[in-house]
Amino acid sequence: MPTARTSSTRRRVGLVLPPPASLIGQGWTFWIFAVTGFGWVFVGRFVPGTEGRDFAALQSRVCRSSSSTGEDGNE
Repeated sequence: MPTARTSSTRRRVGLVLPPPASLIGQGWTFWIFAVTGFGWVFVGRFVPGTEGRDFAALQSRVCRSSSSTGEDGNE
């Protein structure tokens, strides 16, 4: 018996997948969804969160990380 989460996911895929698949084909639709999914995972894993931080703290973190590579961006 499928769980509520599985049913919800199936319902969403059923609503979102057919329109692009009918326009550009199943292969291209798969790759678009795969790249988008990889992008979400990448952002969730590697992009730092900024919630609750003020601008000065973020700026100091960026300046600190860019100064380690040198002025021209090369090490």
